[in-house]
This record gives sequence, C-alpha cells and structure tokens, in this order.
Amino acid sequence: MSEPAGKYSITMPRDIAEAARARSGPSGLSAYVAAAVARQIERDNLNELIAMTEAEHGPVTEDEHGPVTEEEISARRDQLRRAREDQRRSRPGAAQDDIMGKCARRFSRPSTEGRMAGVVLFHHAQGLTPGVVAFADELRRAGHTVHTPDLFDGRTFPTIEQGMAYAGEIGFPDGVIERGSRAVAELPAELVYGGFSLGVLPAQKLAQTRPGALGALLFYSCVPVSEFGPAWPAGVPVQVHGMDADPFFAGEGDIDAARALIDQARDGELFLYPGDQHYFADSSLPSYDPAATALLTQRVLAFLGAR
Repeated sequence: MSEPAGKYSITMPRDIAEAARARSGPSGLSAYVAAAVARQIERDNLNELIAMTEAEHGPVTEDEHGPVTEEEISARRDQLRRAREDQRRSRPGAAQDDIMGKCARRFSRPSTEGRMAGVVLFHHAQGLTPGVVAFADELRRAGHTVHTPDLFDGRTFPTIEQGMAYAGEIGFPDGVIERGSRAVAELPAELVYGGFSLGVLPAQKLAQTRPGALGALLFYSCVPVSEFGPAWPAGVPVQVHGMDADPFFAGEGDIDAARALIDQARDGELFLYPGDQHYFADSSLPSYDPAATALLTQRVLAFLGAR
C-alpha cells in the first residue's frame, strides 16, 4: 500500500519542467518528481553517512578499501530501495539505520592503536558550556584523551558580553592565559592545544611556548604570532577555523592574523565556513551550525589522527 499523497506547489526552471514532463510518461509529472526527490534523499542520506564515518575514522583512501565496483553500487541501491519498503512496515528510520550501519562497516577504517592524541580544549567566553563538553565528547568517542579545563570555576554566561565582563574581572588577557597554563602544569608535554575564541589565548600561547606541543586547534579566533614569540614553532602543525562573515573573526583582524600564521607554519591550514556566527560549533547555543560543525569535526579528527 502506497504512502498517503499530499498536494504541494513547487517552482522550477521552465526547461527543466518541460524535460521532466517529456520523460515522465504515463505515470505523470508528479510521480517523476517524487521519484527524483526520493533519489536525492537517498544521496543526502549517503553523504551524511560518509561525513559521519569520515568524522569518526578519517577519510578512506582507495588503498584502504579498493575501488567500488558497479555491482557493489547496484547492490547498495537495491538495499536502500528495500529499506524504504521496510520503513513502511516498521518504525521510521529503523531499516535505514540498519543499511547505514552496514555501509559504515564496509567503508570505515579500523581504529589504530598508538595514534590517539592527547588534547586540551579551552572554552570560550560563555564558559564550559554543554556544547563545548559535547564537542570534547565527540573527540573522546574517537579514542582521544581530552581535557577541558574550566577557566571560569564553574560559571557560564548567557551572552558573550557577560562572559567577557567576567574575564575582565579575573584578568583579561593575562589572567585567562595564566589559568590556562596552570591547568596543564601537571599534564604531559605531548599535547594538542585547542581553544574556542577566548580559549585561543592560552591554547595558542602553550602551542608556541610549551616544549613538546603536538599541534594547535584554534577555533573562531587567532592572535598575531608575535604576541607569544618571534615565529611559529617549526614542528607544530596548526588548524584555524572560523566563519567568513563572523563579525569577530573576520571583522576584528583575527582572520588576518590567521593568514599570517598559516604563511609561517610548515604545516598549517585555515578553514573558512560560510556564515556569520561566532560560536558555530557549540551545540548548546543558538549560534550552532550543524553542517559546518560536522565538517569542522571531520577535519579536526583527521588532524588528530595524524599526530
């Protein structure tokens, strides 16, 4: 029995509509469009699966899984088609979850012992929010040891302005940097230092000045290298992530500092995401951008996997 149909109004270029009408045959234009949309949903679901799999395991190379044959592609397509039929007889998503799990097992790479980097993540001006913790947990699920020092002693703030006011009370920037340095004093030297906005200050200083640093992850902010030394350390890889229209990152000079840093670093990357949000990877805040966060997470996990 087919799913109930609804009537919808859509707009498309005239030439595409005419081509679709010519090809639709006896089933009619509506059925043709519905089938095209269903195929696009399949593709979107597969792209999401690939993004999630690569975020957890890193990109899969041809050497790791070999070329995918036409027979395999056809078999996956048949499985997805059967999954849609099964969805009509069971809870929504159950069958698709199963096929996604099978695809993930086919294309994921096995985890590798000895390649799990230790990470310190410093929170932003709104404090150690649930979104910062959730991001750290994502890295932990990939096998990394992640430390999340609380520079604000348990306090969180509803706005950046309130958080920055508190940062001023404890000493900004020197007091914030000092708290970050104390937080890692008893930790091993071989660490990747990451920071979100305000947290970039201690993260960048430690990456530049603490011996043994394995890398730096600078989110939403970047300060000139000269703030902490004459040059970026030759053996410290770095990633900088920010939105291209963020009024803080793009409008207050951070993006220029990031470009100058990447020019110096032997192994450095600057990633710009479309949008104007500052804390776009914090899932507990209204500024959260899931698509940008998924891509950022994928890139971060690939970076950590190489350390």
